Amino acid sequence: MPHSIRTGRCSRRSLLAGLGAAGAVAPFVPLLDSHATSNGFPTRLLTLFSGGGTYYPQWAPQGSEHDFTLSPILEPLTPYQDHLVILGHVRIQGSGSPGDGHQKGTGMLWTGSSLVDVGDDVLWGGGISVDQHIAQTIGTDTRFPSLECAIQPNVGGSAAVGGPSVWSRTIYAGSAQPIVPEVDPIALFDRVFSDVGSGDGQLDEIRARRRSVLDAVHHQLDAVAARYGTEDQHKLQAHLDSIRALELRNEAAVADCSIPSVGNAIDPDANENFPALSRMFIDQIVQAFACDLTRVASLQWARSVANTRFEWLGHDQGHHEISHLDLNKGYNRDKVIEINRWFATELAYLIEQLAAIPEGDGTMLDNTLIVWGNELGNGPSHKTRDVPFVLAGGAGGRLTTGRWLDFPDELRHHRLLVSICHALGLEDQATFGDADSGSGGVPGLT
Repeated sequence: MPHSIRTGRCSRRSLLAGLGAAGAVAPFVPLLDSHATSNGFPTRLLTLFSGGGTYYPQWAPQGSEHDFTLSPILEPLTPYQDHLVILGHVRIQGSGSPGDGHQKGTGMLWTGSSLVDVGDDVLWGGGISVDQHIAQTIGTDTRFPSLECAIQPNVGGSAAVGGPSVWSRTIYAGSAQPIVPEVDPIALFDRVFSDVGSGDGQLDEIRARRRSVLDAVHHQLDAVAARYGTEDQHKLQAHLDSIRALELRNEAAVADCSIPSVGNAIDPDANENFPALSRMFIDQIVQAFACDLTRVASLQWARSVANTRFEWLGHDQGHHEISHLDLNKGYNRDKVIEINRWFATELAYLIEQLAAIPEGDGTMLDNTLIVWGNELGNGPSHKTRDVPFVLAGGAGGRLTTGRWLDFPDELRHHRLLVSICHALGLEDQATFGDADSGSGGVPGLT
């Protein structure tokens, strides 16, 4: 698995200061940019949301950090266990924030900020979400800084919470600025892939853009080379060698980019289409990554307080209703386990698609960070403790996978948000969100 490269005495900061305008081309030159991988491919982030909590005893793996067995809920991920990091006993710290557990968990999940009341008891998340914060750095050189997708976020809720609300939005551009997700995969396809193709299409634009910035950095490096001594000359030559490797790889870098097949249009609000919508969005997100059309994406599996009926699992009750049943009764507990296991199966499919696309000596999975979260730990109690978090992918070598990290004394989820920033190259991030009372990331995660 590739690892980040640091440049010794000839630091990245001093080198960029000497290069001046070359800083603008950093996203394409990994040795000059902490946000790219050491093999020249971009690092990507995908956040996933499913709601209603889980049944922790059947979610938590058994064993030690490096020697563990996946639980019945996470068992579908067994083929990819070596690509996972599972975090136990994580808490979304919501004290001081208005709202109930569902509201605080949903609005704070990716923002780390207390909810704000904008009037008439309408609550929204109180800060930018971590994906949008990262997109401001790594999304500036792609056609779409980020893509937001959601399956039926405005339908399937109880009558009291139907329509857009804090229960139905997880991604924020800023305080009380929820981003409206795309709910129709056909509309997403038309927006993202309609003009992707050969000739004058988007693929040639990607190659041309990379070629132009590589030419520019060549000239900048040549101009600054005379300012450095012998030792640093060797380092500069290493940069030039890496650029040459990128030039040779430029055509191949998007060779696996293809227009996904989305099939026929389907009703995005129909309950029975939920599984098909999940696969349609996953396939498009993977290809958008492969085409370097975006490096940041989110997928929301329904809303919090959703009453999606998992009829394909034999359920005739809505998810929210099931999540609040007495879990001490086995037949209720089994339904919660089956629903969360289904989400794990969808994550396994996503991992499989990323792992099937080669990049350098590895795959797209090695250069991607997936974070799957929930707004609750336990549905009946509305508690935001023991919230399930699963990470997948290598983040370009910044994440050591194949681990079960349990924190019996509780891990505040702000530490995870900071670590997500670190994994995507924002190494100076110390806190995230206005409710963060600590500092630093998850110990030993990145």
